[in-house]
Amino acid sequence: APNIYDTQASNNVYSAVYAVAHGLHDLLGCASGVCSKDRVYPWQLLQKIKQVNFSLHNSQICFDANGNIYKGYNIIMWNWRGLSWAFDVVGTFTVNPNRLLLNRSKILWHTKDHQAPISMCSQPCAAGEKRLQQNRHRCCFSCVACPAGTFLNRTDPYTCQACGADEWSPARSELCFNRTLEFLSWAEPLSWALLAPIALLLLLLAALSLLFALHASTPLVRAAGGRLCFLMLGSLGCACGSLLCYFGAPSRPCCLLRLPLFAVGFAVFLSSVAARCLQLVAIFKLRGRCPRLRRACLRRRTPLLLVAAGAAGQAALCLAALLSAPPGPLRRRDVAAELLVLECGGGGAAEAAAEALNVALSGGCFALSYAGKDLPAAYREARCLTCGLLLHLACAAAALCTRGAFRGREAALAAVLGALCTLAPPLAGYFVPRGLALLLRPQQNTAAHFRGAIGGYARRACGCCGS
Repeated sequence: APNIYDTQASNNVYSAVYAVAHGLHDLLGCASGVCSKDRVYPWQLLQKIKQVNFSLHNSQICFDANGNIYKGYNIIMWNWRGLSWAFDVVGTFTVNPNRLLLNRSKILWHTKDHQAPISMCSQPCAAGEKRLQQNRHRCCFSCVACPAGTFLNRTDPYTCQACGADEWSPARSELCFNRTLEFLSWAEPLSWALLAPIALLLLLLAALSLLFALHASTPLVRAAGGRLCFLMLGSLGCACGSLLCYFGAPSRPCCLLRLPLFAVGFAVFLSSVAARCLQLVAIFKLRGRCPRLRRACLRRRTPLLLVAAGAAGQAALCLAALLSAPPGPLRRRDVAAELLVLECGGGGAAEAAAEALNVALSGGCFALSYAGKDLPAAYREARCLTCGLLLHLACAAAALCTRGAFRGREAALAAVLGALCTLAPPLAGYFVPRGLALLLRPQQNTAAHFRGAIGGYARRACGCCGS
């Protein structure tokens, strides 16, 4: 082996000397027959050596533009055994075409396990961590975790790529996941828990309408408002039916109808209650006082005017809310990273004003009903209505105070629950006592009973005045 190496080394030296000789021959112009004796500088000789091209022992000697010999070479590995040594050819590099062949089985690694050592400046990054290159060597880097909302594509370990608008990912992720759609579905148990009282409330309204229609000409129904009762029950039905728009995936018709149905319907009911309470107070409380005001309150068209004014004002506010901030389906991504919340957008100052008008009407109804709390026993709806409106105002205040505390599906649940709690007490305070009297106490549904109740009230009022 040493002899073979010496032969190959001698041939390389021989070729190198010939290359220098050809370079000097060309540099000194010896091709003309007379060599120049000018001073030769190493850099001049180097340029000429790079340009030589000659044949030596059937081997072509030339260099490429970078000064590398253009004939290929062998890749050898030194193999030391004590004081003796040898070398083995473990690969070759050939030209035309350029090809590198390496026999890894012949390579002997001087490590404990005889395996190739790891030639890395930095250890590999963990899953979901990008490489932040520290210098011009790509193998030297620091590891930085990809933040939430991004992922690391294995084809590009140096960049964290952003997830799509409807996708999400936790920190240190290699994948993006689809966001979960959230809305108040019809099939949820919580929805059933709210749909049950809504259905019961609608059935109660239908039953009361039928009951009042069957006894429309009786004194009890006329004392409750007569035909005005059916307008009140119908408006409550519209307000209660609007709650169904909160269930299911939001659509543009549901978003458009939800506010007007509830706000206008409830405003009509409250205006009717206020008109009826005002008439009762005028009949029993204003006798002998403020005759002009009493006559104005007892006019036949006064209730209709009050109801029309309340409905028109509320309708104008709802129209302003629809025009200023048209409601429609909205996809919110700021509730939670993994959620895509579907809800109705819009609202604004006009919607808040519509809610404020209903609260003002409720306050007016409460004041009028409280003023008539000591009316004759046949007109006890004022007393029951006072309790119902007080509970209604408390529920309305709680719903307004907690509105901003819920988001997403919980906000829809809170809105439906708050609306139910505001609708049920006035209904229970005004109509339920009358309905129970029609069914369970028919003796109170007579003209004689009403004349006796009014006469007793008049005697008590005269007794109080005399004392």
